[in-house]
Amino acid sequence: MSLKTRLSDILYYMRDQLLTFSDQLTNDDRAEIGAADAWSAKDIVVHNMVWADRRLADLETIERGEAWPEHDYGDFDDANRAIFEEHQHLSWEKVLEMTRDTYARMDAYLDRTSEEALMAVPEGQEQVIWRGIAGSYVVHPMSHLWDYLQQRGYDEKLTDLFGEQFAKRLLAVHDADDWRGTVFYNLACIYALSGKTDLAITNLADGLRLNPSLTEWSKEDSDLASIRDEPGYKALYT
Repeated sequence: MSLKTRLSDILYYMRDQLLTFSDQLTNDDRAEIGAADAWSAKDIVVHNMVWADRRLADLETIERGEAWPEHDYGDFDDANRAIFEEHQHLSWEKVLEMTRDTYARMDAYLDRTSEEALMAVPEGQEQVIWRGIAGSYVVHPMSHLWDYLQQRGYDEKLTDLFGEQFAKRLLAVHDADDWRGTVFYNLACIYALSGKTDLAITNLADGLRLNPSLTEWSKEDSDLASIRDEPGYKALYT
């Protein structure tokens, strides 16, 4: 299976997770009115779709043979506040339509883009194109939904949406050690947040082995707080 196919698969899977997340919200969650510093579920979905579309706009710029655009977003808090203010009155119906359209446009880009192009690093950038796509369309929305579900005590939904099945699909995208290590690390965080200590430690060990650059962050990552006093956790750093 080609990288294009694997990447398309995880993108559509993430889209479906977003739609499932939206469908499973309570009536109160769906009716919540967010604020610039306290987003509702709807605001979170919109935020991610706007930034994903911006990633695609950059990719389409180099697709036309132009230089990677330089952006001055200023303070990202201000940029995100502007996104919130512009889109806060959208209906859920429009937000779900936006979500489907955003992923469909990226899938069309993948369809017309070569494997070689996806493995390229644009001039002035440090990341291969496929990793940037995965970051904007998968990892970024995943992290925001984690926070939302965790803050509201939806541990079961957190595991259902982003647990082992999600990790398997992420692992299938590419076999680079740093990519796989990050996937295992994130799965460890999911297990730690949902109280599955042994699984959290096992996956953390795999994550740090494959991607040692995560080691220092893992010592302060609040997602791992519940396992920090466990002997198995401490043994990873001796």
